Amino acid sequence: MFSKNKKKPRKISTILFETVIVFIVVFVLTCMAAPSHPALRSSMRQKACYSNIRLLAGAIEIYNKEHKEFIDEFNEKTLKLLYEGECLRGDIRLYTPRCKYISKGSLKENGGGFIYCEYHGDQENRIPNKIDDDFEYHLTLKDQTRKSISQALPALILSVIFFIQAIIFR
Repeated sequence: MFSKNKKKPRKISTILFETVIVFIVVFVLTCMAAPSHPALRSSMRQKACYSNIRLLAGAIEIYNKEHKEFIDEFNEKTLKLLYEGECLRGDIRLYTPRCKYISKGSLKENGGGFIYCEYHGDQENRIPNKIDDDFEYHLTLKDQTRKSISQALPALILSVIFFIQAIIFR
């Protein structure tokens, strides 16, 4: 009548240990699945910066065609004029804290001037870049940490669910 196969209740410490092991395995697998390449990230930041430069140059060209007063150089006042004149709609995102856009020469039509970033230079290499590999490496580490945390979150959630399930159905 009585069954000899009674399940022993699992100890909470065993359940917790198993949960931690699952969490560690999932975390390691997610970190291995998405490697980060510092040189690639640095190159992407530079290209995004060049894209901002093209966007600013285009907005200045539109502003100069639509208004009587011409923009001759790029500075903070110029940026406000571009937003007020609705030639620039979105925010200009700086991809590194060292990005600073300035102009060289006259930006009026056929003035021969251009906009460049003090850190990334310009696309035609008229102004050389001042990219610091150590600084880029630290930016990449920051990105990797943020990425690892966002990847570890699902593993943490799964571990908590596993732990709660083990407690409820023990």
